[in-house]
Amino acid sequence: MMLMGLALGATRYSSPSSRRARVSRPMTSSSRRRTPFRPHSRKAAVRDQSTEGPPVGGPSFFPQRTQGPEDGQSFGAWLIGRAGLTVQSGGTYGSTARSMDLREQSTMQTRPRTLIAISLRACLTLALGVEAVVVAQSPTKAEALRGDLMVDARYRLSSRVDLQANQTTSPPPQSESLSQSVDCPSEQRPSVSPPPPVTPTTMANGAVLPDRSPRPMTLDKANDPIFQATSRIAEPVGFRALVQRAVELHPQVKENEGYSEEARYLLRQQEAGLLPSAEINLSYFRVIDRNFESDSLDNILERTRATERADEVISVNQLVTDFGATANRIKAAANRLRAAALGVDNAAEQVALNTVAAWYDVYALRTVLAVTRAYRADQEQSRSAIAQRIEQGASAEVDGALVENAIAQLDIRNARFSQQLAEAEARFTELTGAPPPEGLMRAPELGRIPATVEGARAEAENVTASVAARFQARAAELDAKASRRDLLPSIGASVNAARYGVLESPREYDVVGRVTLRQRLFGGLPQRAAAAGARADAIAARARRVAEENARDAAIAFAKLKALDAQLVSLEAAYMATRATRDATLLRFANSRGTLFDAINASDTFYAAAAAYIEALTNRDTARYELLARTGNLLPALEISSYEIPR
Repeated sequence: MMLMGLALGATRYSSPSSRRARVSRPMTSSSRRRTPFRPHSRKAAVRDQSTEGPPVGGPSFFPQRTQGPEDGQSFGAWLIGRAGLTVQSGGTYGSTARSMDLREQSTMQTRPRTLIAISLRACLTLALGVEAVVVAQSPTKAEALRGDLMVDARYRLSSRVDLQANQTTSPPPQSESLSQSVDCPSEQRPSVSPPPPVTPTTMANGAVLPDRSPRPMTLDKANDPIFQATSRIAEPVGFRALVQRAVELHPQVKENEGYSEEARYLLRQQEAGLLPSAEINLSYFRVIDRNFESDSLDNILERTRATERADEVISVNQLVTDFGATANRIKAAANRLRAAALGVDNAAEQVALNTVAAWYDVYALRTVLAVTRAYRADQEQSRSAIAQRIEQGASAEVDGALVENAIAQLDIRNARFSQQLAEAEARFTELTGAPPPEGLMRAPELGRIPATVEGARAEAENVTASVAARFQARAAELDAKASRRDLLPSIGASVNAARYGVLESPREYDVVGRVTLRQRLFGGLPQRAAAAGARADAIAARARRVAEENARDAAIAFAKLKALDAQLVSLEAAYMATRATRDATLLRFANSRGTLFDAINASDTFYAAAAAYIEALTNRDTARYELLARTGNLLPALEISSYEIPR
């Protein structure tokens, strides 16, 4: 009701003469009932000691005066001054600053005073055309105004007004519920310890969390400890040596080396098919019993055979031609050997890439975990500071719950990051055979990456997986061709040399030469040739699929690297912006011009920005090494030699 009166009064009393004429009339009971400015919750009136005699018409909220507002003074401003309020305009809407001294101080010296900051942004703009902060100096008036308006302790006008207090009477101690709404002069502010400054907390690799700067808008990126820590790069020689040792000792590489040895011996087996083969047979017999009594010719011959004898037979066989079946099998085995050797290189590439990823996992998690622990240490300091502020009545007890919630959330993150770090260190140990060293830094940028996505696709055709798949497809094609040649006859030659009675007669022997034409019919040979052809088609399709997938992965890796480069620039800007916001918010809070919620929110946002920047930086570095692997440039960059086929 009073606020509506402010707005109406400013328009009804437009001229000084009319205002003086109307106010000069004594207020009777009937006229007091018709006035629109009688507040609904006032129990007592503030009497004007400057007038003589008792007020006419009984008790009233507004004292009787013989004069109205002065020339040039709005009725709303005069009314607030008569009510015992102080208004100081902020001049937001172009109005000139005006201030009015406190009235009726003599009648209010015996009453306790409580300063309550109330924003009358909307209502006083309609009445006076200004922004103002009203300070009620009567407890009765304060309680009435609190019933009409919601007091927001966190809200401050953009152009802040210095509130004045009565110097004749010292104010009583402020209650805890209103301590955050009071904006006192510096000499009357309660003795509150500001939050302690953020102490530098050591992170991984010598980095520290940035301290709160007294000049948040003039931060230097070059002096930021996070950027300084992430700019430290490991030595290329040591990094290469670690990855090379991991490749040399990893069982996956040894496994593929064994497969390569198997393929080499299979090639030698197929090559031996073109060479002559020899057989040596030794036999001995002894007649245990026989009976040839008749004198027939056959019996006479049988009776002349020896009762025991030792024979020796040597056979030499040579394939003359099989119309290319053996030659195709030799070529197929040679292609499989090349594919197996590339399998060793592919395994080495995978181990190297996994080692780089494990390196960055340990680095990133150590750094983020250190940031989290440092941020938690800051919150621990805030906990003690807030507890002290609560004891002094400068903060509400709920502020302690805000700090406890922030610390609990950091404990959850700390536990999760610790688990992930333990897993990353276990992977690092499994790959390298040793635990990760202390002070792990970023890996150096090695090798050459393609400049365009088309270049990445073109280089992906020469990766080990694609080349090995092509060799496998060629081997299957040659096997199918050899199966078709098996349907044709084969010609072979052999020489058999036999010696009879090795122990009895050293001169009894014979030597026999043979030429053999062999043709196999039926037995499933046509079906086997058809199956080999179908298998060759399938492996050829697989080779095309692998090539397309590798080209796709190379393009994705290229796009991922470019996106992370752009994202890293934005995250750097976001990090600096959130740092400036945090510093400004903490400075505000230290000077009792902000809320704890704002301080915690700004600090948490800054922590999230720092963690996001570190994560994006490590993702960008690993994406670069992934692009090297997708384009076949990882092993040369790490100076890892390709697997050589033993002779």
